[in-house]
Amino acid sequence: MAKTLIDLDDELLAQARQILGTDTKKATINGALREIVRQWAVVEFGVLARGGVFDELLAVGDPSEAEGGGRTATRPGAAVEFACP
Repeated sequence: MAKTLIDLDDELLAQARQILGTDTKKATINGALREIVRQWAVVEFGVLARGGVFDELLAVGDPSEAEGGGRTATRPGAAVEFACP
């Protein structure tokens, strides 16, 4: 872990500390960095999902083909077919 000398906004740091429930400046800054990266990943996941990148993984068969009239989902390359009533 690198040590870095930076000027911080004390009021903003206090707000972040309260929101994150942290006790130290180090924990607050690391927690804030983790949270912004987590939020970016959530947005990026949504962008990928809307772009159809997961469509093949979520392929659902014709409901009339499943036993009992349920839905059938098969993962590409999977040897097992799952039927949901």
